[in-house]
Amino acid sequence: RIQIHPYHCFHICFQKTLFMVAEQLIHESKKSKIYLIEDSEFGRPVLLKILNYEFPTPKEIAQFYNEFEILEGLEIKGVRLALKKLKYNARYAMYLEYVEGKTVKEIFKGKQNDILDFLHISIRMAEAVAELHDQNIIHKDISGNNIVVNIQERWIKIIDLGLASKLTIKQQNLGNPTHLDGTLEYISPEQTGRMNRVIDYRTDLYSLGIVMYEMLTGKTPFEGLDPLGIVHGHIAGMPKSITSSNTKCPPTIIEIIDILLSKNSEARYQSAHGLKYDLERCLEQFQTNKKIEEFKLRTQDFSGKFNLPQKLYGRDAELEILLNKFEDVAEGGME
Repeated sequence: RIQIHPYHCFHICFQKTLFMVAEQLIHESKKSKIYLIEDSEFGRPVLLKILNYEFPTPKEIAQFYNEFEILEGLEIKGVRLALKKLKYNARYAMYLEYVEGKTVKEIFKGKQNDILDFLHISIRMAEAVAELHDQNIIHKDISGNNIVVNIQERWIKIIDLGLASKLTIKQQNLGNPTHLDGTLEYISPEQTGRMNRVIDYRTDLYSLGIVMYEMLTGKTPFEGLDPLGIVHGHIAGMPKSITSSNTKCPPTIIEIIDILLSKNSEARYQSAHGLKYDLERCLEQFQTNKKIEEFKLRTQDFSGKFNLPQKLYGRDAELEILLNKFEDVAEGGME
């Protein structure tokens, strides 16, 4: 039997009450909870992210700390920083930079015609993605909920790098995935695992194109479909024209987004730097003339990375044989 002094009981209760006052739960999911800590050891408000599982597996722990491991030691202006790993009340936890703002999805709700703010924020998003890619980091979950915006000061922070991966000199892509990762409405065709194509940094550019489409139309391209319908849309579907929802959108911006949403990664922008350059030219014209004249896109779009095309060449005769045999079998033949 253990005896506890009344003073200790009071002290424990007081600490628990203080814990409840000092921390504000701002987000909860199946895997984790996120609290806002107003008074922290860092001298400023921070976020405390706590893993929900009492007895997590090594894989669950590694996934939870992935964001910290990816960002440790990096100072990337457009990305929320991971500050410290710790154990909190016997649970795995980490401190994250607190970013005050709203998600880009929330900010542009009802603001689809604001081309000036769209360009300012899109430039900042392209800049942040470029910073990640310069560090050989692929986010893999760019979405309207994972970009926090301060619309008054026109800055953004990309958050939630739980699925991010870091490439090396030897490993320049992540291979063909065996399962779906990321937010379904925003994933690239190659992320579906049904295209026999590898994932590289250009997957983030497709997802960024989805975010920009949503900023201008108020919805994602394949919104309202069931999961299989969304996957099929990413692979083979054509999004509705932006002008069907937003008649004020300049054609040049529509062309930029169409490039980002190309099914094959070779047809997209090859770098976020090239995307940023074209968006800055659009902004310059719009601020000067209140309109955007057409100009040649992708003149400064250089990836700086060596990538072999993933398309197969020289198999026309073999493909014709296979298709002919398929048609024979479809008509009842056996081959």
